[in-house]
Amino acid sequence: MHFADLTDYSYQQGDDRFTDMTSPDGECLVLPATYRRLNVGWLEDRQPYPTGPVPLDLADKLAAIADIQMVNACLGRHECDLCDEPREYPPLGSWEIRIPGRPGVVYAAPSLIVHYVAVHGYQPPAEFTTAVRAVGVGEWNSLRWILDGYRLVIAFPHVPDGASVLDLADPDTSQNWI
Repeated sequence: MHFADLTDYSYQQGDDRFTDMTSPDGECLVLPATYRRLNVGWLEDRQPYPTGPVPLDLADKLAAIADIQMVNACLGRHECDLCDEPREYPPLGSWEIRIPGRPGVVYAAPSLIVHYVAVHGYQPPAEFTTAVRAVGVGEWNSLRWILDGYRLVIAFPHVPDGASVLDLADPDTSQNWI
């Protein structure tokens, strides 16, 4: 799926669903998209993309974020179609990450952005790179949100009014995911 960098996000309409990756029941914090979401890193074969130098720590920082944050997880997965040679274990993506930017803006990137930067030389926009480097991964990893009686571990620094919990173990709420 290709979307040009810094265009309005349109891949999945509606709210952002942040999965609590520590929960055996798969609770999600549903955040109303009260912020403007901008695409970054939605690359596809045969579509040009910027390449060039990036800070040495960018891929590592993106990987650390993708390890603790899962947004809009899908049951399917996407293989990197930029890789020329078949691999026994191709890079896969099935979720997104969110990076806060300037006030009112959040960058929306596929989890494969880590691979795109590290292997394919993708150079994200400078404003995105600056925002990623400003993320305190340790601080995010220790965030705990209590909402609707749930204690959630969600790696995102801001929960807007109107957020709700989707408990995948609860048949009354899990039907929303089917």
